[in-house]
Amino acid sequence: MLKTSLSEPQPQPQKEEARLKELYSLHLLDSFPEPAFDDLTFLASQICGMPVAYVGLIDRNRQWIKSKIGIDISETVRDTVFCAHAILKPTELLIVNDAAKDSRFSDNPLVTSAPNICFYVGMPLVTQNGHSLGVLCVVDRVPRQISKIQQTALRTIASQLMAQIELRNHLKTLRRTEAVLREQANLLDLAHDTIMVRDMHGRVVFWNRGAELMYGLRKEEVLGKVSYEILQTQFPGPLDEIEAKLQREGYWEGELTNTGRYGMQVAVASRWVLQRNELGEPAAILEINNNITSQKRIEHELAESRDTAINSARAKSEFLAHMSHEIRTPMNGIIGMSAFLMETALNPEQHEFASTIKSCGDSLLRIINDVLDFSKIESGKLAFESINFNLGPVVESALDIVTEQAHKKGLELAALIHRDVPVNLRGDPHRLQQVLINLLGNAVKFTEKGEVVVSVSVENRTQTDVMLRFSVKDTGLGITEEQQKRLFQPYSQADESTARQYGGTGLGLTIVRQLVHFMGGEAGIESIPGQGSTFWFTALLLRQARGLTAVHAAQKDLSGLRVLIVDDHSTSRQVLQHQLSHCHVHTEAVATGAEALRILRQQANRQAHAARTLDTAGTEALERAGAHLSFDVVLLDLHMPEMNGLDLAIAIKSDPALSAVRLVMMTLRGSPSEKTKHTEIDAYLTKPVKQSLLYECLVNVTSHLRNHPEQQAGERHAIHRADTKELVKSIRLLLAEDNAVNQKVALRLLAKLGYAADVVNNGIEVLNSLERIPYHIVLMDCMMPELNGYETTKRIRQREGNSKHTVIIAITAHAMDADREACLAAGMDDYLSKPISFEALKTMLDHWSIATWNSVGKDHILDLIDLSVLNASLGGDLVQQRELIEFFQTHTTQQFELLHQALEEKSFSTAERIAHGCAGSSATCGLKTLAPLFNDIENAARQEKFDDALSCYERAKLEYERVKEAFRGVLSKELQQEKQ
Repeated sequence: MLKTSLSEPQPQPQKEEARLKELYSLHLLDSFPEPAFDDLTFLASQICGMPVAYVGLIDRNRQWIKSKIGIDISETVRDTVFCAHAILKPTELLIVNDAAKDSRFSDNPLVTSAPNICFYVGMPLVTQNGHSLGVLCVVDRVPRQISKIQQTALRTIASQLMAQIELRNHLKTLRRTEAVLREQANLLDLAHDTIMVRDMHGRVVFWNRGAELMYGLRKEEVLGKVSYEILQTQFPGPLDEIEAKLQREGYWEGELTNTGRYGMQVAVASRWVLQRNELGEPAAILEINNNITSQKRIEHELAESRDTAINSARAKSEFLAHMSHEIRTPMNGIIGMSAFLMETALNPEQHEFASTIKSCGDSLLRIINDVLDFSKIESGKLAFESINFNLGPVVESALDIVTEQAHKKGLELAALIHRDVPVNLRGDPHRLQQVLINLLGNAVKFTEKGEVVVSVSVENRTQTDVMLRFSVKDTGLGITEEQQKRLFQPYSQADESTARQYGGTGLGLTIVRQLVHFMGGEAGIESIPGQGSTFWFTALLLRQARGLTAVHAAQKDLSGLRVLIVDDHSTSRQVLQHQLSHCHVHTEAVATGAEALRILRQQANRQAHAARTLDTAGTEALERAGAHLSFDVVLLDLHMPEMNGLDLAIAIKSDPALSAVRLVMMTLRGSPSEKTKHTEIDAYLTKPVKQSLLYECLVNVTSHLRNHPEQQAGERHAIHRADTKELVKSIRLLLAEDNAVNQKVALRLLAKLGYAADVVNNGIEVLNSLERIPYHIVLMDCMMPELNGYETTKRIRQREGNSKHTVIIAITAHAMDADREACLAAGMDDYLSKPISFEALKTMLDHWSIATWNSVGKDHILDLIDLSVLNASLGGDLVQQRELIEFFQTHTTQQFELLHQALEEKSFSTAERIAHGCAGSSATCGLKTLAPLFNDIENAARQEKFDDALSCYERAKLEYERVKEAFRGVLSKELQQEKQ
């Protein structure tokens, strides 16, 4: 190599890296001499009459000489060569007539020393991609000129050189392709998959070794024969449809079954590809088959295993349902009878024994429920509802469940729903409450003193949904970090000593985690040993489409009221202040009776001083200056240290300056009533205090302060309510139960609720009894001898047809979701699970007793509807009357929604217009109670009194539900008249 260099490197062409990549891909550098290249180089030398000619390829740092005439070098440094300049312009000749006089090359070592270049002409060798690989050049040691013909000749020779390079590359590619094809042909023949080629008549023209092995048929046996016939192919569909798809799309795949030698059946995943000739006509079909016989066998075995598992799960479910029934039936008697026993005259020891029996029964029932819930979760049969509900009662009802247990331990219970939490939601309130009850139960169980507090806050919200965070905080044992890791796992508790001391299955928190997961949230714990724990969970709930914030009917009547709260528990004080802030009540809170007396007397002194400083004519000024300083109501906690609530009440009433204040005593559930019922107390509330009951209580005890005595709370909340005692007395009830103990329990519970019931032992007796007496409600045990509850219900519904409907409530020891569905499918109206609780039975009967009000006691149809107006407007035409009622209900339901939206948006003119129209249509239908309520809404909207309009709206909605019940009674009587 000629090792010389310049002070500055030569310039490089554009896209240098791409040029070098293409140069390297041709494998020309450092290759052996090739005659084709040498011949073209010699031709260039002869045509131009030059002593030197060569083909130089420009590498990254050098020029390598592929072919040469007149020189004896193989490469040189790139920075010194003329060719590096030539490749900069791919389409032009570089001509240097006298290098010594050219400023670009005059000091080039190739000019100033050997080989002493003086004349140079170079033509770039350009690829189809436009890259200059190198140069074909001619050189002389003396100045020269080159003619146009010689220039053209050099261009032509350079083109031939590039053609030679490309031909050389194509030949190498062809040789590689041939090698690959030979290798592929060998691979096709050796492939385990069946590879065959058929002509368009189905005859085999290629059959590889894999096909011979798969089917046991040699190539010679199948070539030229129709493959479908030889292999007895079973297609997934008609062959002509498969071939039509192949012709249309050029491709088909599916599963086939072929038969090989000795009748051996082979399942294959088959892929067909249509081959076309040079004219684009279908010429052959390439078929590749993959043996999936083992896979299909495994799938079949898996299917059998799945069926076995399903049958096993079904048997397990049936076993659990059966065991549930068998266990719950005696549990109903144990829990019910022990509760009744505790209400009899017992000495302390006997009462303790009965209480222990009931407590053990309740614990056993909770374990049974946990096991059943866990089984439902594992089997994927846990059902969730999506219904509208109000959050407040859900939280308060959960507290009710644990209140008695908490108060027995002297624990304070409280619930705090933050003000920004939307309460009108949509989801599954029962599952939500189940989680709360579980966490509350644990908190009470593991807390010996202090308090348990539920709080609800907003974690995130959108226009359509809200993520709520529920926290249950206690002052109990606390849990270490190591113990926390074992929580929320099946059959796991914090430690074994906990299980021994407190009992339980360890399933509760596992169920909580699963339920929360289904509600789109998560669960966790924060705890410090010895200081208590906070269990929390989140739940994603929908916001009701047009839900106004729940406004209690009494809220507006409490605005401006002044209430003093006396409670030694800071959390209880905070919750009460929060509840009353919703209705703009001014509150102050203190922790002791002494502090309460000090504040009350201080305000009494201020008021007396204000009275002395004003003359008798300054009544209005007196009210402004001093009257507002006194409290209207004092909320007292009964159980306080030093001075309890009763002592404080006596002290207040004994002071003439304070005696006018109203006193409301807050007691724990189960507090002996004879110790708290004194003349000093105006009203009582049970802790934890429910918001709605707090409002109603305050309205009642301060009714003397209202300017409108006709709207006193007692009257307001009694508007249009049925006389409950009369209603209960009028209900004819039939109990169908074959177990004698359960009969006694049910009858005792019904008697406590004021109901009298007849008893039968099986379905046959139910049918016979209904023929003699038109019972309103039947409590139907599902599992009875001779004729069970399901079949009995079906026969009752067949007898009644459309002319009558007896309310049937299922009572069953089965507790699975499928059991509820079976009851409803049989025609039952509702469902109670054994053991029957007093509260559940009361709620159920309250609901269905009101639903049957049209057939008992007072004729409430006449109370609500003036039938003479309804008949007069339609001339007594029953068909038109039915059509009018149906149209009225459809239209009014829509109008309620529009009215709701107008009030929400405070569009008073729209609300006034809608209420006016509803009042008119209600009057046309003779609705004596509903039409005036719409008039009230219209008047309130006209005066833009939002609270009044909203209160009337809520009352109208309740009244509308009663009207619809009355309409059902009217239509039922019409049907009976038509049948007669």
